[in-house]
Amino acid sequence: GSTGDGGDPDAREDLFASAVASYNDNRLIGSRANTADNNFNTGHALYKSFRELALVRRSHSALQGGEQSVLYASDVGGMLAIERKKAGDQNNILVIFNASTTSEKAGFPLRSSTDGLCLIKGEPGEAELLDGQLTYVAPALSWAVYSLNGCKG
Repeated sequence: GSTGDGGDPDAREDLFASAVASYNDNRLIGSRANTADNNFNTGHALYKSFRELALVRRSHSALQGGEQSVLYASDVGGMLAIERKKAGDQNNILVIFNASTTSEKAGFPLRSSTDGLCLIKGEPGEAELLDGQLTYVAPALSWAVYSLNGCKG
């Protein structure tokens, strides 16, 4: 799954063994197997990463619902930065993804005031915060989740 010959619709293959020739000629991400093999592998790097993201989401109410603001989305490359906050929850969250195979740098304003960034989970990038403006260098093929309320306790 997650790859295909025709863009998004053809990338929706399942992870179980396939007999479909147009699926079986695809290169899989992070694997030497092909789609004729059963690829539901809980030890695969993508599975582990999705599991880790799900656990982070479950641990922070701002990631489960509330307001979402896109702070940055690259036109070229693969960097996306979003801020999440939920009414009644004082912990605002910044999530940064980089789907590019190279590091990506971006500058953007944060919507919320901040006591500093505190890494919750993921691969940290290089961050410089000045007067509500964040300059961030995201490592290739990475994601990171930060609290915008600094590191507490």
